[in-house]
Amino acid sequence: MKKVNMEFLFDKIKKEKPKQHEWFLFWFFRALYFLMLVDDT
Repeated sequence: MKKVNMEFLFDKIKKEKPKQHEWFLFWFFRALYFLMLVDDT
């Protein structure tokens, strides 16, 4: 489920503008890292 969401978001990111792409990836991976820490069950 999480992998599907990641692929969907990543595909959505590719359609964004270059600057927005870099900015979004920066926060996306920070949030992803946080989710991995919290969802460590």
